[in-house]
Order: sequence, then C-alpha cells, then structure tokens
Amino acid sequence: MTFLIDDMVIWLAQKLKEAAEAEMFDDSALRESLLDLQMRLEMGEIDEQYYMKKEDALLKRLEEIRRHKENN
Repeated sequence: MTFLIDDMVIWLAQKLKEAAEAEMFDDSALRESLLDLQMRLEMGEIDEQYYMKKEDALLKRLEEIRRHKENN
C-alpha cells in the first residue's frame, strides 16, 4: 500500500511540474503584451522611452523561452 501512495505522490508531483513548466514557458502572453505595448505607443498612451524599456524586458523573456525550448 505504501508503494502505491508513493507512486501516486510522484505521479502528482510530475504532473504539477509539467503544468508549471508549460505555463512558465508559454510565450503567447508575452507576444500579446508586445502587441498591446505597440498599440499603446501608436495611440499616444505611452512615450517612446517607456515603450523601449518594456519592450526590452519582454524581448529578453521571449529569448529565454526560445533558448529553453531549444535545449529541451
């Protein structure tokens, strides 16, 4: 019985890890944020300096995700 519980705990932990990684390395939200940022700049809601700072951070995160996907 103990082995069955241990196996279930290991299985559950693996599933939780997979779900967390899938969410962490999903770039769709970042791409949407880039589009939103561009639209806000074009509409004059933000200035160029703010845009550049935020864009840089988003692009760095996208690059991290790309590298992670290539290595796995």
